Amino acid sequence: MTLISYLPPICDASRDEHGDEIVHLLVDGGYVNNLPADVMARGLGGSTVIAVDVSSSSAFPSQNWGDSLTGLAWCKWTLLSLISRKSRAPVPNMAAISTQLAYVSSEWQRHDAKRADIELYLQPPVQQFGLLEFGSLAEIQTVGYQYAKAEIRRWKAALRERGDPRCVIFDLATEAAQPKPRERRASAEALACSPSPEPASA
Repeated sequence: MTLISYLPPICDASRDEHGDEIVHLLVDGGYVNNLPADVMARGLGGSTVIAVDVSSSSAFPSQNWGDSLTGLAWCKWTLLSLISRKSRAPVPNMAAISTQLAYVSSEWQRHDAKRADIELYLQPPVQQFGLLEFGSLAEIQTVGYQYAKAEIRRWKAALRERGDPRCVIFDLATEAAQPKPRERRASAEALACSPSPEPASA
């Protein structure tokens, strides 16, 4: 994964039919298609696509600076915010602006995919976490799991109400995941018959 304005792109060199070298610069695919449900549905032939969208739906905050912004004006706004103790939106840097612009095409792709290719669209409430907050992975996983479990339960209930045949697959998967009574009895007997460990001799 290569992030624009943070890391240089990865060079992928190949040769065309004339033997000339062609170099492609590779970056994160999320800049073009951050929710590739169309690839799963059309390219790979998926009949049921469950998409999990963890992107942020809100743009970065910005102050109305007018037509131009000088260093003196920025110092004035900063000083006034310190005196009045009112927090003002920071000036977006080049990395933030270029990242926001790069995701514009991905936003169009996401809305199209939600309408055409996605059976179940999930958007866990993890927008408060930053892109590179790897230290919050356990918390993100817990929040996402609880959200997805509730949403999938509602989705299955809606499928049952309209008599969707996929409910049979859900029932078979649930039945296969549960141990059979004979297996439970055999494991209990094996546990009861297993000898207790002998104390170690000094």
